[in-house]
This record gives sequence, structure tokens and C-alpha cells, in this order.
Amino acid sequence: EDLPSDSGVVDCHLTHSEEWVIQTGGGRALPAMMRLPQGRSDHKHGAHSSAAPRIRTMEALRQNDDPTSRTYAKWQSMMDRDISFFMSKHHSTFIRRFKRGVPQAFRWEVWKAATDYTAKYQKDVYATLHNETNKYTSLITIDTPRTFPELKEFDARSQRTLFRILNAYANHMPEVGYCQGMNFIAGFLLIVSDFREEEAFWVFVCLMDFYDLNFFFREKFPLLRRYLKAFESLAELHIPDIHQHFLNEGLLPAVYLHQWFLTLFINCLPMCTVLVLWDYIICEGLPAILNISLALLKVLRNALVTLRFEEIVRFLKSMRAGGDCDEVMIGRLLVRQAEKIEIQQTLYEHLVHFDEAELLRQAQEEDEESLAS
Repeated sequence: EDLPSDSGVVDCHLTHSEEWVIQTGGGRALPAMMRLPQGRSDHKHGAHSSAAPRIRTMEALRQNDDPTSRTYAKWQSMMDRDISFFMSKHHSTFIRRFKRGVPQAFRWEVWKAATDYTAKYQKDVYATLHNETNKYTSLITIDTPRTFPELKEFDARSQRTLFRILNAYANHMPEVGYCQGMNFIAGFLLIVSDFREEEAFWVFVCLMDFYDLNFFFREKFPLLRRYLKAFESLAELHIPDIHQHFLNEGLLPAVYLHQWFLTLFINCLPMCTVLVLWDYIICEGLPAILNISLALLKVLRNALVTLRFEEIVRFLKSMRAGGDCDEVMIGRLLVRQAEKIEIQQTLYEHLVHFDEAELLRQAQEEDEESLAS
């Protein structure tokens, strides 16, 4: 079946003013979430504290959908024809539309299809996995109440559901077990799925396995180390002034990237923005987090290059609070900027095609060299 081209009819196409915000930092036009926070950092009297993060419920998130829009109609048509079938039959069209963002009403089913959920799902396995205790069970018990404490929807019942998912995964993949950061990723999947527990578990498994995310959380964080090195080389190439300014201030990438990467931006940006970024990550694969990180710093360049160490850290932490801005638009702006950043093919291959034993050995050797020095 021939489908009409989407070119020229893009609901999230950037206006000239939006491009200006991206290119210049925008001064007063810069969205509130990305403006320089007011107040001074003072360790003696306490650092400036931003407002509590404003996390929306799924009902509120769905209000972003416009059932009368052409985008919504296209996705409705794809869903009516079976999204998995459409994805295989018209892959390039699916990818193009996916990267532009998915209406909230369809997002979970699209994520399931894109992560190949049916390839991982095993009937009746989850019920057995979540009931068995393991050496991570006590740590998971401690961390689940710390997950989305600002979200009323994430109450004690939701925390128990998250506990079961994380405990089940620790039993499913004991070589990975559990590590902080996994709780936010699994919790976010729960929220987006509208608390469909077993589905959220298997999509979590897909992300950890098919996207190699599990190697971020294994002992010594082997793949995370490789991504941090990749970011440094890309930062020197794409944002050299910001990279050098951060080094001059003594701010190493690991200071902010650990949280960005280990939670896939959940703990650094508003939820509506993260939803759009996850559409892009699920579509493009885990290396997309490098594009997004570079794009984010590029957008913030004009503010960041004027700040000192403590102010930079405070600024980056304040972004999750959101503000009086269109958080979905911010996500789309970041994706547009991220797509302009090219990762060299050799570096990309180094990130996605690796020998597991070699990756783990390198992490061990780096630790030994660090201790020796």
C-alpha cells in the first residue's frame, strides 16, 4: 500500500522563533524550565532550592493529545491496522512518525511494539519471579518509597507494584540484580503503562536486554563507562566551548551524566519532556542518549558558559522542576537538535556491538589501574 508522504505536514515542525530559541538560547524567549535560576549558591547558608518537581498524572498527560489533529489521526489509523503490522510493513514511515512523538493515548502500545515485547513475554513466569526473595530484596524495599515521592499517583500500592517488578527482574537476571536508577526506569514504565504491572515488567526486560541497558547497571558499570568516554570525545567535537568551560570549572561529565544516563533523563527533566525523549530513544536505540545530552547542553549554552561550578550543578538540577512552558515542545526541540548531531560509525559500532567478556574485563582493568595510581 502506498502511503502519502508526511513531508511538509509535520505537526511538530519548528517555527522560526523556535529555531531561534535553539540557536541563540533565546534570552527572554528561553522557556522557563531552561532559564537561569535566580538566587545565589551559598554553602554556609544553604544552596538555592528550586520548586518541587511538577509531575503530572496520566490523565493530565493525555490532555496534551488533540484528537482532531492530523498527527492523532495518522496514529489512530496505524493502530487500527495493527501497529506491529504497520511497523514491519511501512517501517520507514513508522520510524519517521515515531521520532516526532506519539500521542499519549497510543504511546504504551507503540512502545510495546517497538521494543519487541512479544518476543520476551512468557506467560505465568512473572508471577513466580516476583515472589522469590534474593540478595537485592532488602535494597529494593528501601528504594521503592524513594521513587517519585512527589507523585500522588505513586502511592503505597504503586510502590508495592514497583517492588515486585524490580524483585522479579533481580531473579530473572541475577548477574545484573538491582542498582539504583533501575527503580526510576521501571517506575516510569509503570506510569506510562497506566500501571499494567506484568506488561511494564516485560517492557523493562526488553529495554534491559534488547537495548543493552543491563550493562549500565552491572557490577562496575561497564557500558556506562564506555558511554561516558564516548560523550567526552563527542563533546570536544560538537560543544567544545561548553566542554572546555566545564573542565576549567572542574566539572567532569560523570558528575551530571551518571544521573542522566542511569535514569534515562527521568531525574533531570519534566515528565512530559522525558516522554518525547523516550520516543526517540526507543526508536533510535541507547546511543541516542548521547545525542540528547549534547543537544541539551547546546540549547543551554548561553547560560552555562557564564556560570561557575556550583551554579552549573544547581542549574542542571533545577531543570526537572519544569515551569510555565510547553514541556512537550521542549522535548521536540531537543529531538530536532539531537538529530543534527552525528555519531561517527566507528564509535557507534563500539557502543552497540561489543564483546561482553571484553567489556567486563576492561572495566576491571580500569579499576585496577586506578587503585595502582
